[in-house]
Amino acid sequence: LNGVLNLSSSFLNIDELMPETSTTVKGDSAVAKNSEAIELPERIDFTVKCAIAKMKYDKMELTNITGQVTLHDKKLNLDDLTMNGFDGTIKTSGYIQTITGKPMEVNINANMKQIDIQQLSASFSSIDSIAPILKKVKGTTSMSMNFNTSLQNDFTPDLNSIQSQGTLNTSELIANDIDVMNKAADLLKMDNLRRLKVSPVSLSYIIENGKFLVKSFDITVNQITGTLGGTTELSTQVLDYALGLQIPRTKFGSTANSVVDGLVAEINKKGIAYEPDKNVAINLTIGGTAKNPTVGMKLGKSSSGGGVGEDLKAKANEEFNKKKQELENQAKAEVEKQKAAAEARLKQ
Repeated sequence: LNGVLNLSSSFLNIDELMPETSTTVKGDSAVAKNSEAIELPERIDFTVKCAIAKMKYDKMELTNITGQVTLHDKKLNLDDLTMNGFDGTIKTSGYIQTITGKPMEVNINANMKQIDIQQLSASFSSIDSIAPILKKVKGTTSMSMNFNTSLQNDFTPDLNSIQSQGTLNTSELIANDIDVMNKAADLLKMDNLRRLKVSPVSLSYIIENGKFLVKSFDITVNQITGTLGGTTELSTQVLDYALGLQIPRTKFGSTANSVVDGLVAEINKKGIAYEPDKNVAINLTIGGTAKNPTVGMKLGKSSSGGGVGEDLKAKANEEFNKKKQELENQAKAEVEKQKAAAEARLKQ
């Protein structure tokens, strides 16, 4: 069966097209949790050219959707779909594929510009597994990413199957009542860490083997410079991050200064001469879980002694670069596989 459909619509409500069920899944899709796996039809070559002014799907509202969707032998290809959503613009390509007896596979390449972070996190429950902190962050982000995963029967990603890498750039960010920083404020006796103003950041990430890995990046919080990097276990939300800060002594009150003096005294007791300079280097280790984080603290190298947490940063970046190379090799192998399959079809 072959065909071409030109789809033009002023408003398309996908929710009304979905089958009604007694059990719905809140978040990424409105389908039954106990629904059976869906297979795309075979022996069909069908192209849909889209021009949709407005579309609603679950919690998402998208506008100005253009592009092409092609169904060919159990594989749905998305060709240069562009749209507006979350107060920004989105361009995406990729595919959704079903193979009998195997989970549905999704592979997406996306570029997003000036996306509202809170709107995005409110629309996708899976973001809660990757970075639940985003619900409390105000600002915009632009990102470029590749995302591959197997889908479960309820269309939610199998967290252990996700493979993704990308880059992310943000505007200035505002965040309040972040559990980790509240605990850091308690340790350092610095209440101003409970209300965060973060300068624009640029970072790279990888998701593989059920882990979200963030390459150490420079960060400025309330005019305090530092570095942040580490991992999150997607299924358990176990955290393993290192946050190094260079805090100007002038930002410490009398209570906070007593905390630093106590740390210096403990180091000096061990026979190590330590004298903090005008910037006090503090290394915070973040563990526990996203819902119940733990924060440890120790003095780091002074700004004149090589920066904050350089050893931790180097170790984290070594792991990141290793994982990045593995994903690039896998992507190259997949391209060669698809190329060989296409050449084989042409010879038939």
